[in-house]
Amino acid sequence: MRKNKFNKLIIYFVIFAAVPIILLLTHKIDINQAINILLLLALVCVTGIYAVRTAEIAGATNKQAEEIKAQRYSEYLPVLLVSIAQKTKGLDPDEQLYKILQTGTGATFEWANSGKGVAINARFSLWGVPLDSHPEKVLFFPPRESKALEVGAHVRIDFNYKGEWFDKPAAYCPRLETEYQDIYERKITTVQEFRIDKQNEKACLGELYFTINGRRLGTEVIQHD
Repeated sequence: MRKNKFNKLIIYFVIFAAVPIILLLTHKIDINQAINILLLLALVCVTGIYAVRTAEIAGATNKQAEEIKAQRYSEYLPVLLVSIAQKTKGLDPDEQLYKILQTGTGATFEWANSGKGVAINARFSLWGVPLDSHPEKVLFFPPRESKALEVGAHVRIDFNYKGEWFDKPAAYCPRLETEYQDIYERKITTVQEFRIDKQNEKACLGELYFTINGRRLGTEVIQHD
């Protein structure tokens, strides 16, 4: 028990103990009644100390259990990281990627499980760059199949298929999204954004971040020079 809590209980005991003593001195109660009241106050004080101490122990136990649970989860967390798999010929890689993201033609990316656990039901999607002829429309390439990736496993996904047209949201960033689960059925998402230079028609990998059950874990910016 913390010292300040113990001191408060002592102060309360002294204050309430003064009442039967005053009553005894003013002859309103006898000595036996005063002793019984003091014993009752002592019992209440001891019970209070026990209750507070029990709550503190329970809180510490719950905190330790949460820490152990979080550590166990982290030991089996899959982390899918993406890289550009296609090889470019005759064009600047950033120019090639920009054109690929506009149409999906040649859009091949490779994911690797760099985490410590198996990625289950991994599904891969791509939000592209608006075409110059349709600046308010974006192509979305939805997942076509789900895959499982063991630790250290790699998979290539080819988005060279017909996408779906959507109105471009006000705040929009072309990106790759990967949704998967771990062995504890937590929903994990890897979001790899693209940095777009529309004026020069160039694109490169930008910000990378992860979510677990909808909660964003952090950010990391990867440079591909």
